[in-house]
Amino acid sequence: PTFSKVKRIRFTIRFLGALIGKHYLAVSLGIGVSLFLFNGLPALWPHLPKLRSTWTIGVVGRFTQGDIPLSVQNKISIGLTTLGQDNLPHPGLAKTWEISEDGKTYTFLIDKSLVWHDGDQIASQDIKYNFRDVNIEYPDTEKIVFKLKEPFSPLLSSVSRPVFSKGLIGVGPYKLTKLKKAGQFIDSLFLEPTDKNSNLPNLKYVFSVSESQAALGFKLGLIKAIEEIQDISQLTKWPNVK
Repeated sequence: PTFSKVKRIRFTIRFLGALIGKHYLAVSLGIGVSLFLFNGLPALWPHLPKLRSTWTIGVVGRFTQGDIPLSVQNKISIGLTTLGQDNLPHPGLAKTWEISEDGKTYTFLIDKSLVWHDGDQIASQDIKYNFRDVNIEYPDTEKIVFKLKEPFSPLLSSVSRPVFSKGLIGVGPYKLTKLKKAGQFIDSLFLEPTDKNSNLPNLKYVFSVSESQAALGFKLGLIKAIEEIQDISQLTKWPNVK
């Protein structure tokens, strides 16, 4: 019995040797891939591009590139200030500001650590606001001064409106990567997170000329949400509608 057992072991060894010899390349490749998956992939994983979901949002209205909805603008850029959950102004493009004693002069100091999405340095001259009865001066690339005829306390909130460099280049959590037009009006636009390590989804905005068109896109599954729709009666009976 012992001799027979030894023969079986020898036969198995010879069989495996012949099998490996015949399929040496495939076996070697399999071992190499296994070692890579075990040792190399964990180190490489943080550097691989994230697989992101895309959230498709319907917007009702006809908009040009210069007047996209504020909700979309806020995704792409920020203003001199930002409004927090307390609805009070906080630093945005400006890291600090000063208000004169008479309340007629506001001086903002630009945060030079911020850059536009295209990598260009932000200069005060890039920041354009069109306010009536306000004279805007640019003493240097880091300062912007608003001179008012009369005190206007909501100015800090007014300059929270997002500003852009060329086109729709901003400094916000999202950047514009695709824009499709139908004539002069925007048909759709695609936003991607500026931070590649972010868990934020991609955003696709689809513009509809009417609420009924947007509702139809929702029913067909072409969009997952509709912003600021007025008449929700045609959607209330649909499951999982919020």
